[in-house]
Amino acid sequence: MINGRPEPLAKAVAYRQLVGPDERGPAVSEFLSAHGEQGATALLSRLRTAVTACADGFTATGGDGPSTYTGVKPLPPVKAGDDALAYQVTGDFEGEPVPLVFHLVRVGGTVATFYTANFEDGRTPELPPALLTAQVTKLS
Repeated sequence: MINGRPEPLAKAVAYRQLVGPDERGPAVSEFLSAHGEQGATALLSRLRTAVTACADGFTATGGDGPSTYTGVKPLPPVKAGDDALAYQVTGDFEGEPVPLVFHLVRVGGTVATFYTANFEDGRTPELPPALLTAQVTKLS
């Protein structure tokens, strides 16, 4: 998920950025990915396993080289869709902790992934449950 290429790979992906009317607060990235029901179910299952396995941190390699993450912890998921998962990954940006929050909701074979980060003060950014629910309702 960190590098935007979850496995199993999606058959199709759409992306957009969500911001409030006053553009305050963290921007939220939304990815819709079509996997088929079996692939979407497998994706959330694999992520649950990774959240536990990577609790003490990990290193990921992407286009900008390796990135270090110091921890992963589960968060309460929104009650929406057929399945949901939420977690926080803590990154390191120039020696400062940067919390990244992911919420994933599966509806059939589609996975809606919502992502935000806090580069300002190290606090966990919040994704409004009403935003998540409203976006996921459009998939039903």
